[in-house]
Parts: sequence; C-alpha cells; structure tokens
Amino acid sequence: MKAIVKIIFTLLTASFFCACNMLEYEPNGSLGIGELRMSLSNNNEVIELSASSRKSENLNVEDFRVQVRDSHGLLVKNYERYGEMPVSIALSGGNYTITAESMPVPNAGFDMPYYLGEKEFTITTGEISQIDLECTLGNMMVTIDYAEDFNQYFSSYEATVSNGLGSLVFQKSESRAGYFSVAPLTIVLNVDPVDGEAFEKVYKIEDVAPRDYHKIVFKPRLGQGGVALEIEVDTSTNDKDIDIEIPNDNDENSIEGIGFDIKEVVQVERGIKDADVRVLINAATGIDKLEIEIISDKLTPEALAELNLQSEFDLANLEKGSELEASLKALGFIGDEPIKGQTEVVFDISAFMEPLGLFGLDTHDFVVRMTDLSGESLQETLSIEIVESK
Repeated sequence: MKAIVKIIFTLLTASFFCACNMLEYEPNGSLGIGELRMSLSNNNEVIELSASSRKSENLNVEDFRVQVRDSHGLLVKNYERYGEMPVSIALSGGNYTITAESMPVPNAGFDMPYYLGEKEFTITTGEISQIDLECTLGNMMVTIDYAEDFNQYFSSYEATVSNGLGSLVFQKSESRAGYFSVAPLTIVLNVDPVDGEAFEKVYKIEDVAPRDYHKIVFKPRLGQGGVALEIEVDTSTNDKDIDIEIPNDNDENSIEGIGFDIKEVVQVERGIKDADVRVLINAATGIDKLEIEIISDKLTPEALAELNLQSEFDLANLEKGSELEASLKALGFIGDEPIKGQTEVVFDISAFMEPLGLFGLDTHDFVVRMTDLSGESLQETLSIEIVESK
C-alpha cells in the first residue's frame, strides 16, 4: 500500500495571474481510489491536482493545510484549507519550502491516516515555477489479524497496541486499521486458551518510521506448543518479518520447587546429609540467562569466596573452565550439559545444605531469575531456613 497524495500547482511571480476553470472529485468505489482534478488556465497551460489513498472516503484533500516559508524559515503564505487556496500564488524571486498536510489526528486512532509532504523550490522573477508535491503517510499503520484456526486453540483474545502516547485495543473481530504517531510500538496479546489459564505476551517494535505498515498476524504453531507472531510490512515500506513464539498454558515459563512450594520458606535441619532441595525451571523458548543471587547475612562475599563462589552468577553463561564453574559442578548446582538454550533445567542445591548448616541457624535467600530467548523474564526466591535437627 503506497499512500500518496499528489499536489501539482503553479507558483507565479507578481506579474502573472491565472483563473480556475474546474474543480471536481470522482470517487471510484470499486477500487477505493479517488482522483481530484483541478484545471488552471493561463497561456493554454493545464495543471492537474490528483489524490489517492487506501480509503478515499477518509481523505478530503480540500482540507489539507498548505504553507510556504522562505529560506529563513519565515512563513510567507498560509492556507488552512487547500480548498480555499487561490489558484495562483504571487511570490518574490528566491528560495522557498512548501508543505502540505492533512488535518491533525490523535496519536492513536482507527482509520485516521495523516499525510504530509514537503519540497524546496526556487522562484525566478518573470518565470512560472511548477511544483509536483507528494504527500505520503506521516504516521504508521497497524492492522491485526488472526489465523482461521486461532479459535480452535483460544476461546477469547485481544491485542492492545501502544506507542507510549496513545493506545488502541484490537478486539478479535476488529477489522479497521489503527494509525499511530511515530514512536516505538508495544503489542500486548491477551488470550484465553481453550484448555488452560489466560496469559499474555508482550512484544516491542523499536525500529519505526513514517509510512511503516505493520501487518501483524497471530497464528497457532502446531507441534511446538506456542503461537507464532508474524509481522509483515507492505512492500512499499521497510520489510520486517519477525516470528515470536508465544507459550501456551501447557508450555509456559515457570520456576517451581520439586516437592515443595517455592513461595514458602523451606526448613532444612542442620547437618542433614540427604536433603532434597531442587527447583525446576521451564522456558518455552529456551533459556538465555539463569541468574542466581545469594542474599544472606552469613553468606557474605568473603565467606562465599572461600568456597570459590560468588553472591551473583549466571548458570547459563559461565566462563568455561573457570573456578566458579568447577565449584558449581562440585556442589551439584550444574552438570556437564550447557544450560543455555534448554527448555527445562533442574537447579539442585541439595548437596549445599550440609555446608550451609556450618554457618549456623539462619535464613538464606536464593533469588532465581530466568530470562528466555524471546526476552521474557521470570523470578522466584527460594528461602532456606536452617533449623536445629530433631
């Protein structure tokens, strides 16, 4: 879709004048394209003004504002409505810039395109200067659609698109195009699976520009437990094809205790040798980071250093062959298989419970922060309380 408004008119020096003979608007309902012609007569010259847009019924070129500024940026001509603009403009010789724009629109609105055109030109005394000005889409267009089989997997759904200045909610039946002023976009998809709990997926589009057309299509991806988000851009704009995995209720990100509620304090008897303290981490798209932070009055950085440990480390991005990696393996925190990219990992600190008891009766927090390959983050805190043995 190429949204362009062409304005062609004649600029005259003070010694030239012309008259308007005809102004007509002829909509073409079958193609959604309108054409506007304005004939000017002066020395048998004919100048045409034409306009086309995706929906001609939403475009009234006569309401465009036209301004002319000199080389210093000073406004020398201003016409709030093109329909009230004279058929010729008398200007002194020099360099100018002409702009034409449609009526102002909100930062976000359905079926509210905004068109803008600008061009520099020169007036030579005693000569006629003809300008062909194209007004293109000055904001961004967003449409959202859902694949035909989307209803088989999700009972209800809606998407909210925001540019930080305004937002629009695209209900499942929404067919209108949304228009946004140029700013990074945030898309929030809220869905209710047919079987499972509701969830949401957030995606950001940082690379944006005027005339961008973001055609967003949500599709369920069979066999991979997710929904693919494809962003397609019309060929007349910058191409952007992006696939985003959206986890469903059976394959969502999670951090859970094995045999215990991770949101509750876990009591471990001091000196016990067979403690079972394991945490299961699931990442639908694969783990990118698995950060552990130890918060404890007794496990100070100095005390941890004696065990070749640190208060903060990333299990998915350890330096290969480092002392930290060797210590974590010795304590059973990690195995030989790399964690990065895995969709399921067990964080096992069972073997650490016995040495932890040497620091006395106290509570120690292990903050588990997982970030998946799509940028989604999840955090839980495992609290271990060392108590006297019974």
